[in-house]
Amino acid sequence: MGRTKKKQTREEKLEKKRLAERRRLQKIKNDPTLYEEFKIKDRARYYKKKEQKKVVPISEMTPRRQRTQRKRNRDNFKAYYSRQKNKKRLDTLLSENSPPESGDELPPQPIVENSTSTRPVATNSCPPSPLSLSRCSRSQTRSNRVQNTYHDQLIISSPCPSDSCNVSVVSKSTFRRYQYKKPKIIQSLQKKIVELQRQQKSFRKQVQRLQVKKIVTNYKETEGSKNRTKELKSKHASKIHTLKLSVQRFLSDDENSRLCPGKKDYISKNMIKHQKRYLSDSLQNLHQKHVKEYHNVHYGTFCKLRPYWILVPSVNVRDTCVCKLHENMALLIKSLKANKIIFESNPTELVQNLTCDRNRTNCLQRNCDHCRHRVINYKEFDNTQKITYSSWETSNQSYTKQGIEKKGYITEKIKITNRPLNIKKKLECDLKPFMNHCANIVNQSLALRNTKDNLKTYECVLHIDFSENYNTKFGTEIQSMHFGGNRKQLTLHTAVLYYYNQTTGSKETKSICTLSKCLRHDAAAVWAHIIPLLKYIEENCPHVNSIHIFSDSPSSQYRNKRIFYMISKLSWYLPKLHSVTWNYSESGHGKGAPDGVGGVLKRTADKHVAYGNDIANLDSLVLFLREKVTGVLIEVVDEYNVLEKDLLFPQKLPVFSGSMKVHQAVWNSQSRDYVTLRSMTCVLPDCFSTTIVCGHGKHIGFYKIENPLESETQVNVNKKIKVLSEVIIKPNLAKNYKTNHLNLPNVSVFSYKNNVEEPNKKITCDLSMNSLKDEENISPITLGSWVLVELKINKRIEKCVASVVDIRMSDYHVIFLDHVDGLLYTWPNHGDIDIITTSSIKRVLKEPTIKNDGEILFQALT
Repeated sequence: MGRTKKKQTREEKLEKKRLAERRRLQKIKNDPTLYEEFKIKDRARYYKKKEQKKVVPISEMTPRRQRTQRKRNRDNFKAYYSRQKNKKRLDTLLSENSPPESGDELPPQPIVENSTSTRPVATNSCPPSPLSLSRCSRSQTRSNRVQNTYHDQLIISSPCPSDSCNVSVVSKSTFRRYQYKKPKIIQSLQKKIVELQRQQKSFRKQVQRLQVKKIVTNYKETEGSKNRTKELKSKHASKIHTLKLSVQRFLSDDENSRLCPGKKDYISKNMIKHQKRYLSDSLQNLHQKHVKEYHNVHYGTFCKLRPYWILVPSVNVRDTCVCKLHENMALLIKSLKANKIIFESNPTELVQNLTCDRNRTNCLQRNCDHCRHRVINYKEFDNTQKITYSSWETSNQSYTKQGIEKKGYITEKIKITNRPLNIKKKLECDLKPFMNHCANIVNQSLALRNTKDNLKTYECVLHIDFSENYNTKFGTEIQSMHFGGNRKQLTLHTAVLYYYNQTTGSKETKSICTLSKCLRHDAAAVWAHIIPLLKYIEENCPHVNSIHIFSDSPSSQYRNKRIFYMISKLSWYLPKLHSVTWNYSESGHGKGAPDGVGGVLKRTADKHVAYGNDIANLDSLVLFLREKVTGVLIEVVDEYNVLEKDLLFPQKLPVFSGSMKVHQAVWNSQSRDYVTLRSMTCVLPDCFSTTIVCGHGKHIGFYKIENPLESETQVNVNKKIKVLSEVIIKPNLAKNYKTNHLNLPNVSVFSYKNNVEEPNKKITCDLSMNSLKDEENISPITLGSWVLVELKINKRIEKCVASVVDIRMSDYHVIFLDHVDGLLYTWPNHGDIDIITTSSIKRVLKEPTIKNDGEILFQALT
């Protein structure tokens, strides 16, 4: 029975196929005609692939593919060069150590005749026949490959004198002797090769070390060379460490990456946890930006030095807190790009093409002389074909909840279809607000960074934010716990304090969190949550007299008239306080360090619950956090503290027109009565902490701080009244109210006593403190009013526009505006305040329109 063939595996079949292909190609190469035809066909096949774009030249590849292909070429060349080098070295060693190929190597040996053969014995000059050597080959016991390599050297041959010569073979003893000797020679040569390779590797390492030490010629170790080597190594390591810190600091900036506020958004390595951050741009663009601002580092090194907690955003990572303005602009540009109307594919590219530098506020506000006239380049398009784009819109709609119809604001993503020309006009219309939005983002981010970097000994930075409310949890819960209002919520207000430690002489940070059962996030709650922070500053930083507060900008929490009033009252809790600045980040771009503090606290509490423990109320949460999270100061704010702050606010605070444009509020102890409001944070020394008109185009106006004692009883002072009793007019001043003077813009506080003896006596008195000549045409002058003033300058009467910043009896403190053109005015570069009288005021002007660039447009002056 014949043996069954073993089934070949897939790898064996492929190997067999590859061998057959090699034999076929070798056969073609051996035939010049076939080889020429093969090269012609192969060249035609290459050009066909090139036309079909299957083969792309490196100049037409994308930057990523170019880097990959060039790296592959370098690796292939290194491998080829190494093979050629090793082959050359091996040939040299074999030629030096191999015996010479000559007839003298083998001594003449007698030829053994075949006793059974009747043929004459031939001389050794005849070449042997392969058949005659077959008997000897059977006795080979070692590697056939090794023996066959040197098989021909054992045959001593010479040209045959005639065709009729007979064949003879080498004697068996001689062949057996060389058969035994040659493998040993080969083995010894292989050992030499291994030893030489080891020496080569050792020498290469020595050369590399010598190059690092910059010692090439002197191999002898001199005195002190070890110390120099250590210095060189430490210097090299310090450079790498400095570069690593530079890349880490650059990528951790809020401008280049965004912090994830969630309690689950963390990543740990070597038992060290970091809050996740996601890059705000591609690594290529960030690398180019880093090269311009910092060191010239290679792109590969830049990517390698990226910290492990700063991640590249993925499609699966949904961002639910994106900016509405940015997202709508991105959706609009995406639609125009898809329909081949514009060249840019995202808002970043659009801003880059329209500005010299997208990180300069002057360029983003279109005030730069070099790029202010740049426009969007459009392609040709057919306006008859409508296109569709998406947009996030908020509208007041009716909806049904539990069978009851209600109305409310609903935000949804809708699709809009319109003609390309109309969409182009919409893009042009939305471009200027978007550019101003980007300018605010850049300015506020730079302001926060510069304030922290240039912090003085008497200053501190307070970065605050409300974290998402924490839901109480139990280790095990019944089903009913998930419904209704069974689960309680707790408020977390997080803060990070940056200050200068006089003891250590270095800048330090402190994380603080205030917790409360009160779920309010309004101005009264903010006031209550800030008081523990001020107490900590007073106890641990007694040298601080200036506070710079940074927060996001929701109008219901931080950016409103109540907060403007509260800023002026923080000195009650910090008597040494000289100045306060409150800086607001741009809407939708307020993520920062406080969000990370909240994430750590909630994540730690949830981990405690996961082990079967309960966090049922505020006391248990505070007790656990104070024990486990020692790096964060935990304070409690009671609900009555919030209710108490409600009583400290005046009942009627004046409204400031343009509060949504405010990004900086400045209060100074030298001018306690009003707060300066600006459209962007000005970090220059002459404007940062002083309540003056910013000379850099960022001033919006002044907010007057009303005296609550003056607003208890209000009387229309511009109206003549008849009093039927004796009237004694006198200011009702509170002795404990700390003011340098009394400001009475609209009110008159008075007391009176009845005249019993003459009840019918009529006394008429005029309580008006700003009575003008033309009472019918002039409206009441209040703080913040815009007035037209007539001044006599060089025997000539000129009309000027001014803003009233203070009223003291019959004198008005005003700031004169600079005239631009027509009805357009602007704030002056200086902050000088002039005093005028009632007789100089011609009339009160209507409220003007304040533009984004700070210019003021009046409707009429007459």
